[in-house]
Amino acid sequence: MYTDLGTLFSELRKAASLVLIAGDFNAKVGNVPGVKYALEDTQEGRETTVVKYLLIHNLFICNSAFQHPARHITTWEFSREVNKKIIHIYNQIDYIICLGNRKHVLIDARSYSGTQVNSDHRIVICKLRTEPFKLFQKAKRIQKRSFNCLTMIKDTTIQNKYRNEIEKELKQLRSNDWKTIKDIIIIQHKII
Repeated sequence: MYTDLGTLFSELRKAASLVLIAGDFNAKVGNVPGVKYALEDTQEGRETTVVKYLLIHNLFICNSAFQHPARHITTWEFSREVNKKIIHIYNQIDYIICLGNRKHVLIDARSYSGTQVNSDHRIVICKLRTEPFKLFQKAKRIQKRSFNCLTMIKDTTIQNKYRNEIEKELKQLRSNDWKTIKDIIIIQHKII
């Protein structure tokens, strides 16, 4: 699953400036680098795979970045009976993940219970800044060379120079292809 997700993520990363991955990762991450506020109780297995994936791709778990009460961190809970007592188990296994260098657009992320959805998971919502943020440096503008047609028409020295250069190029030309002749005329115009 994570190799497919890594391939897809790499392709999306090239095409988009902000990529969010959201879903049920079915793993608790606990306290690992980049995770500030998460429910404890990690286990070996899927959890280490998720953590390795996060570290390899420089990803950040959005819903672990903000301090909230446990009820707003929990994304899945279940109850089981032990010795005739009902025990509630709370887990954080659903995440919204973004690139580590894009976490500055985050405002808040948390889970919401009491929503009317047909799932035993809680909805995780991430709020982002909507104002545009600078992603790339602006390309340097190339100044176009402007020329005055009237100067070229009136000035005989420019006319003679232009005519001589075109004649010289046309003498060296081996074919009478119109595209080549047109290119010669345009190139000579730019030089003069």
